Amino acid sequence: MKRPAPAVLVLSLFLIDRALKSLVFRRWAVGESHPVLPGFLHFTRVNNDGAAFGLLKGSTPILAAVSAACAFVLARLLIVRPETPPLKATAFSLVLAGALGNLYDRVRYGYVLDFIDLRVWPVFNVADACITAGAALLVVSAMAGGRR
Repeated sequence: MKRPAPAVLVLSLFLIDRALKSLVFRRWAVGESHPVLPGFLHFTRVNNDGAAFGLLKGSTPILAAVSAACAFVLARLLIVRPETPPLKATAFSLVLAGALGNLYDRVRYGYVLDFIDLRVWPVFNVADACITAGAALLVVSAMAGGRR
């Protein structure tokens, strides 16, 4: 089975992130919470003007610049190096999709809209999950020696 082109993966994940955030943005007020799986998974609207875990609150311009720089570097790597091993290309694509999703929020709203609430972890979004999964795959790729 052929792997999806990085552009397809990035665009698909970006659109999923945007669609879910748009739904939450239109329907729920800040702080409003709705149980999906009570006690485990809730959708809770949080407007985050900082980075992960509430770090760097109020640093939207700096965080937007960092996101844009990361997105540029990752997009360039994916375009210039089409021979990138599949695991690493998937990791780059995940991080790029997440960076673009959160960059969109920072530029458009001045904050990132978070809504996935596991009740034992800070509230996050699909873009954050993509970045985390991509970073984990990069670690796996490095441990595998880039062979995959």
